Amino acid sequence: FGDWKMLANILEMQQQQQFFSGAVLTICRYTLQQQPLLASVASLVAQGESILHSSSKQNGDDDDVVMMDAQDDDDDDDDDDYLVHAPQSSLSLPNQQQQQRNSSRYTRQDLQTVPKINELYQQQQSKRKKEVVAQLQTMPDRHELVALAKRIARPEGFVQIEPDTIGLLSMLINTNLQQHRTQPLLSSLAFSTRMEDLWNFYLQHNDHHALILFCDLFSHHLLAVDDDTFLQNYNSNGVISAERIVLELKQILHELYWVKPVLSRDLNDPRMRLFLTGTKLWNSLYERWCRLVRSTNSFAQEFMWWFPRLIASVSDEHGAIIQDGIGDDEDDENLADSFKDPKMARILSCIPQAVPFDRRVNLFTSLLRADKLNTQNQRSVLEQLLTANSDNNTNHAQVHIRRDQLYADSKDQLNKLGSRLRHKVQVTFINQHGAQEAGIDGGGVFKEFLDDLIKQAFDPQQKSLFSVTPLQTLAINTSLPLSAENNDHYEFLGRVLGKALYESILVEPQLSLPFLNQLLGKLNTLDDLKNIDPEFHRHLAGLRNMDATSLSNLGLYFDVTTKQLNPQTKKLETIVTELFPGGSDVPVKKDNAIRYVHTMAHHRLNTLGYSQTKAFLRGFRDLIPASWVRLFSSWELQKLISGDDSIKGIDVAGLKRHMQYSGGYHPSQQLIHWFWEILQDDFSPLEQTQFLKFVTSCSRQPLLGFSALAPAPCIQQVRNAADRLPTSSTCMNLLKLPCYESKNQLKEKLLYAISAGAGFELS
Repeated sequence: FGDWKMLANILEMQQQQQFFSGAVLTICRYTLQQQPLLASVASLVAQGESILHSSSKQNGDDDDVVMMDAQDDDDDDDDDDYLVHAPQSSLSLPNQQQQQRNSSRYTRQDLQTVPKINELYQQQQSKRKKEVVAQLQTMPDRHELVALAKRIARPEGFVQIEPDTIGLLSMLINTNLQQHRTQPLLSSLAFSTRMEDLWNFYLQHNDHHALILFCDLFSHHLLAVDDDTFLQNYNSNGVISAERIVLELKQILHELYWVKPVLSRDLNDPRMRLFLTGTKLWNSLYERWCRLVRSTNSFAQEFMWWFPRLIASVSDEHGAIIQDGIGDDEDDENLADSFKDPKMARILSCIPQAVPFDRRVNLFTSLLRADKLNTQNQRSVLEQLLTANSDNNTNHAQVHIRRDQLYADSKDQLNKLGSRLRHKVQVTFINQHGAQEAGIDGGGVFKEFLDDLIKQAFDPQQKSLFSVTPLQTLAINTSLPLSAENNDHYEFLGRVLGKALYESILVEPQLSLPFLNQLLGKLNTLDDLKNIDPEFHRHLAGLRNMDATSLSNLGLYFDVTTKQLNPQTKKLETIVTELFPGGSDVPVKKDNAIRYVHTMAHHRLNTLGYSQTKAFLRGFRDLIPASWVRLFSSWELQKLISGDDSIKGIDVAGLKRHMQYSGGYHPSQQLIHWFWEILQDDFSPLEQTQFLKFVTSCSRQPLLGFSALAPAPCIQQVRNAADRLPTSSTCMNLLKLPCYESKNQLKEKLLYAISAGAGFELS
């Protein structure tokens, strides 16, 4: 049975039978195991590769010349072919009781990231393909071999899922991480009941070969499934439960990433294929979950993505490596190289959702801290105050900002710094009388400056660079004309937002999720449209289900009409943009409606405003590399920028727990009791945030709570000053509070102080 010609004869006798019987499946699988060339050719046929091209004359004779498509010689192609024998035994996965390996046993070379391993794997497969071509060229009966391979790779041959089916499909279907080109066998099975059969087979037999195939098929299937259909078909009551998949893959990936990591050199280890395809499906599900996380019917809870507690070889606070620069901001390898623990580095660069958000924030902070050792002189606050006016300090920039020209002065002085904005910036305010305010910037003045600047710069009422979406989030204002001057403004806004993130200063702008995706370097798709304009998404997606007559009556073409401001006339003009060359002459019909829907969504989300977004990203990435923020999803990035928006006002109980007292105050005193009662019960959420800004220069509480506020907040007693207002030292997070005689007096004085909007003067 190891002779491929005997298999060809058997299949010839079975021509009338569309599907493979159990015996034929067994023979096919055994023959492919014995005939690696046939297995390789059948795999290539299953992927839609052209194996034989006729045409060339060699030595004057017409003959068939064996060759691969020209693109197959490109190492950057998307062919991730597993031209290896199907394993004869189950995968050797460690059980939960196995002792975790010490991270110190591994190096970064051992535990490279998924993109890097994929690159190595592609190189290996490209080499193997060339070997296949060379072998075929020497075979006089190559046409018969290719014809047999085509018959084996027929989708209709696989009806029942059993061990031999799984073994044979494992040799034919190959993990494809990029999915640029359709694989015929994969595409056919991904939209058939075979996918459900594979999932059930895995659950019943714990067969990881079945899981590998299921991951390949389901990843491909999800490319054509919108969010509404996904929630309807793959909820907890369905045959395939998305929640169950998340939990199953979490357990397996925990073992492959942490307990017994797959090593980079083990490209032919069957565990490697599970590592790659499992990662791909888990990330695909996570991206969908991130779009649906605020939906009432999301398919999983956040904690379901977290691995069991990971004990790294170094603490999170010191987990980053001090480097000379921030490196290539698009390179995930650069992110992995930034962390000391190689196992943690691989997880953070490939599946960061496996680590809880708060812990990733700490790790992100360690990246910032390590970079600041190069860009900033990390001295004590007192030392900064003493040398604030020194001309010898080269690690900071000094700027003078007129309060009534906040945006213009800031842009003129800060934008030219470029990536040097990562250095310390000390601000001196000029008041309305043209005099310098006497306050010395030890950090607090700059925090207030940046908070006020970003509020003004992102406010659509003051600046028109951003517009408000129907969901009350901010997006690029695409009605502004394209110009180098406008792009310069967007680049500046990217820098100041990056500076806020770099200095861990929480600011107010609520950005749209599609725009946040672009900050992460991700391409938006049709389902992302509902996170910027739900009504437009509903109407556009509805075109897919309309009948031909209704579509024709709409009179749509492959173009889009927008309004844009003419800088000369200051009037809005109508602009018609073709979705592709000649699109204005192509009507939307039933047979091209799906193309129109996706092309229009791509135009709205990725093409429209591309120049402005690119300028914003250029400024933002001067301070924050793209690979660093890819530790987070889009909605998590918003939390990183603005804090937890679900908290109204401030967490008074948390502030009280971490408050220090000095100058004679003690938490047991009556005035301190009054203070906390006023802050908790009498102040509105707005007044609470005003109070926080008065004391710390930032109106939003720290992302990880007041325990992360440094230095710790403190109330200091001011004696013999009952007629004075409270004051603060924002660089020290210090409230200077006189001893007032009554609760009403304390409340009145606090309210007046926090709402006065006074500048920085010496007290």
